[in-house]
Amino acid sequence: MDELLASSGPINKRPWWVKERNIKDATTPIEWSAVQRRPYFWAYPMTAHQEAIIQGLMKPEDLPYQVQRILTAEELETRNQVVIDYCKNEFPGWEPGPDGFGDLRNTALAQVSEFFGFTRFPRRFQTNGKIINLAQLVADAGGGDRIDGFLPPMYEGVKSPEEMGIPKWQGTPEENLMTLRSVARLFGAEDVGCIELDDDIKKMVFDSEMDGKKYVFEDVDAAYETATKRVIPNNCKYVFTWSMRQPPNMTRHQAGRKENAPTYIAYMRGHFLSCYIKDFVRGLGYTMVGAGGTGIGCIGPTGGFAALSGLGELGRASYVIHPKYGLTNRAMWMHITNFPIVPTKPIDFGSREFCKTCKICAEACPFGAIKTGDPTWEDDTIYGNPGFLGWHCNYDLCPHCPVCQGTCPFNTIRDDKSFIHELVRISASHTTVFNTFFRNMDLNFDYGRKDQRDWWKEEDFPFGIDTSY
Repeated sequence: MDELLASSGPINKRPWWVKERNIKDATTPIEWSAVQRRPYFWAYPMTAHQEAIIQGLMKPEDLPYQVQRILTAEELETRNQVVIDYCKNEFPGWEPGPDGFGDLRNTALAQVSEFFGFTRFPRRFQTNGKIINLAQLVADAGGGDRIDGFLPPMYEGVKSPEEMGIPKWQGTPEENLMTLRSVARLFGAEDVGCIELDDDIKKMVFDSEMDGKKYVFEDVDAAYETATKRVIPNNCKYVFTWSMRQPPNMTRHQAGRKENAPTYIAYMRGHFLSCYIKDFVRGLGYTMVGAGGTGIGCIGPTGGFAALSGLGELGRASYVIHPKYGLTNRAMWMHITNFPIVPTKPIDFGSREFCKTCKICAEACPFGAIKTGDPTWEDDTIYGNPGFLGWHCNYDLCPHCPVCQGTCPFNTIRDDKSFIHELVRISASHTTVFNTFFRNMDLNFDYGRKDQRDWWKEEDFPFGIDTSY
């Protein structure tokens, strides 16, 4: 029955009720004349860096990127306390434990999941019986703060066709996209897509990166990076996109002062996949650049590229909603390449229209960062772009806490794959009449976030991912 109900598209297996739209016609309207290239920067440092600065383990000037400002210890404590109080109220009897993540089991799990999170080099690392600061060693050698970056990792085991004295790989754009899908899924990705890098799409590429380096297009054969710029060859005309599922059951069981284990596990997998796919393409004789999902070298707002290439619809929380997995994705991922691949179309399954009525994530947000009103063209923050009609999250307020992702009614988790949920999705994809009823049903049946302590009593799937749907 699942096979019968699935669409017959050759790239991504989707339910039959997911509709394709025209190229560049995502459900989020875009006014291309208003879209401008903009710099990429954050309000505050990543929480791990922020804490390291407060603890004296890192100097502010050693941050590998630019921020608006660094929080004081008091400001960080106040922000953490907001989330802790929220979780204590949501789950009676829950306590933050020694580090704000819950009891000792949850604390240890949250802490260990940050090991090589984002592929970051650790500042304390044991090897051969000695403790070394791997991050500092790499920095002293002129390197960045993580393995993944703008350029391929250039692993010595991967030889280019030129180095091996053979022609580069040749395939049709359709074959090439399916080739990338095979590799991406082998290393943990879900759906894949592509959009051509025309003059409109180039406006979505950041003008500069968090570390101040400019993104520049040049008539060169190979991408390169200097102290002031990251260069994308003009012959790179395709944007390859892919999604990475985040352990969904654990996502809705998250609690504590910041998002933790499922988030960092997915980021680690995603950035390693980013390394693998770039060096794989290099091994075929082509160029692929971009750090994938987040951090230095990520090239552009991945959610926009994902929506335009058919990985989902942009929702109220500023995340991309997937027709089967809802918000349980960890970022969206994209690379720019000269490997010829066929463009994929945006999709429509009713989630944007559902978001207009739902507002569950916005009402759950402890900080009011998610907008509760209608979609707007204006962006009243300094981080976004006013060229699309959507909900512009206020990242001045968002501390990346664990709340909103686990609340989305489009999330499908474990035994929730019942027929009634498929009926809800089918209905939402065709009409908005019942959206308010479905929204209230989700709340009344308590399908959202769950007590962190209960996760330990369940038998979760390998890697936290149910691959049967």
